[in-house]
Amino acid sequence: MQKIFSISNDGSHKVVYLFGLKLKFKSKYLEQCAEIKKLNKKLKKSAKQLNKMQQCLSGIENHYLNRILPSIEKEKFSVIIPTLQKNTDILNMLVESLIEDDFVDEILIIDNSLKGGLTYNSQKVKILPVEENLFVYPAWNYGIEKMKNGYFALLNDDLLLPKNFFAQVSDFIKNTPECGLVGLESSTVINEKDKNFDEYPPSSLLLFKPIKAIHAEHNYYWGSAIFGRKENYYETPQNMLVWFGDDYLILKNNVQNKTCYAIYNTSIKHYGSLSSKNPKLDEIKKRDGEIYKKFEHSLINK
Repeated sequence: MQKIFSISNDGSHKVVYLFGLKLKFKSKYLEQCAEIKKLNKKLKKSAKQLNKMQQCLSGIENHYLNRILPSIEKEKFSVIIPTLQKNTDILNMLVESLIEDDFVDEILIIDNSLKGGLTYNSQKVKILPVEENLFVYPAWNYGIEKMKNGYFALLNDDLLLPKNFFAQVSDFIKNTPECGLVGLESSTVINEKDKNFDEYPPSSLLLFKPIKAIHAEHNYYWGSAIFGRKENYYETPQNMLVWFGDDYLILKNNVQNKTCYAIYNTSIKHYGSLSSKNPKLDEIKKRDGEIYKKFEHSLINK
């Protein structure tokens, strides 16, 4: 016996049977369901393709880090680290990792704290003598003056870098003739607490992008780590102590038609502002800013 009334689905339509009549209505709900099914299929397909792409990129990254990097000709770095010894545990971890790095064969520590007591069982490490706190930029100038290699690194004392970091920076600088200096994009820096400094960040494939100025987009972390050829370092003004020295170095390189780069696609642990938030430094910051503005005006006009 034929049903007097029934409803069924037909694709994106509702089909109504009434006294033998067949009535077909378009259903927005069923249309949406059909679209969702199509979308889910596309998403699953895209996810598979993305997974394959990630596996491929991971394979390329591993091949580069484990096969190519160890075989490249090493350009040795002199690493310069001013310190106030605010956290010697992190400083010691940093120095130990640099001692083990084949691309670093000189570590110059400027002990601005005047506390002494820093000892390392390696001929790579030299404690440069100072009679007073030089602050950051005069310490940089001092280290550059005393360094023996063609490549330098200026590091904060509260950083931990991943393995293969210096190898990749060396390779990039060597194969990029127009490169002036290299620094960090802020996305790479993870501000950590004590408990997370028990291990080094994981190794990864470094990527580099050109920049015009540090503070143009407020996303660079240059004061913590700067790398380059010695010839591209310019002695910072004598009275500039803690702020704007990184801006000064980039500006000097830009004036010489050199391109500066920011590192991204990696993780760097940073304890975070062990000294720079000290209110006693506010007056120094103000004076440093005034000194930089004068040099900026002078350099740009030239």
